[in-house]
Amino acid sequence: MPTPVRARRLVANRVVTGRQAPGFSVAAVVRGFAVAVGLIVVLTFILAMVLRWSPVSEARLPVMGGGIALLSAFIGGAVAGRAAASSGWLHGGTAGLLLGLLAALLGATLGGEGFLALATVVRAGLGLGAGMAGGVFGVNL
Repeated sequence: MPTPVRARRLVANRVVTGRQAPGFSVAAVVRGFAVAVGLIVVLTFILAMVLRWSPVSEARLPVMGGGIALLSAFIGGAVAGRAAASSGWLHGGTAGLLLGLLAALLGATLGGEGFLALATVVRAGLGLGAGMAGGVFGVNL
């Protein structure tokens, strides 16, 4: 157990650096998830503009949409890992998994596919993997 002087230094250091103590941080996951959702909305809008005013074929839409989702999960995981300052794989993976589940839920609601389909498991797994990789990257920034 740290002495009172050492404890004050630890708290002061955490305030100065803005880093949190080890443990699970819901706020970090929410921050990473929010960044990922915002990024996916912006990139999807840009993709729609590119498809509208360029000769790019709509046949490439699933690949480009998947790339946007993976990039968003990776960056959201990096933000979550950076905000948590520890266990980046856990925080980033949770943010990525939430993003994958949100995409599966929207696909089941709006797209007509079943929520318990194989595509749901694949989306959640890819979100989890990309988020974990981003979290590991983010915690080491």
